[in-house]
Amino acid sequence: MKGHLLPLLFCATLATTAHAEKLPYIYLGANYAETEVSDEGLDIDLPMAYGRLGFVVNEMFSLELRYGEGTQDERVFFTVDDDLYYADFEVDKMVGAYLRTGYQLGDYFYPYLMLGRTEGTLRASGNGSATAKEKDISYGVGIDMNLPSTRVQLNIEYMQYIDKGQTEFSGLAIGILGYF
Repeated sequence: MKGHLLPLLFCATLATTAHAEKLPYIYLGANYAETEVSDEGLDIDLPMAYGRLGFVVNEMFSLELRYGEGTQDERVFFTVDDDLYYADFEVDKMVGAYLRTGYQLGDYFYPYLMLGRTEGTLRASGNGSATAKEKDISYGVGIDMNLPSTRVQLNIEYMQYIDKGQTEFSGLAIGILGYF
């Protein structure tokens, strides 16, 4: 048995190394999200685009960084003492860091859960201007769909970015990822 232990360990090491080489280590992506911001009775739909940079830890876990900005603002009218005012709201920026865990189902689908932290800044301008910044624990669920014979995936996900006090920031996104 002692004479077989060294060759077995060598074969196990080769098998592990060969398997690990198949894992993509870095991925880049771009997503478009239809987000909803709710704050003190105000509900605003704000589109946002964001980039993703991920580092694959193993088959089930990856770490991901994101940066996004609003693509369009929404004008909201309101009255104060019978005077009409307006404000244009937009997502100024969104920055986040997340742990992503999932499991490959067959050759094409990778459902996952996310947990992390997001900092978002909302800008309002009109008769005046203001910005509001919030940070919170974030969570989400999504699925990546492999395109056959490529290192590219399509993606759909829902994220709850911020849920703090009366402020809520969430959205449904679609995107594309490339693995390197």
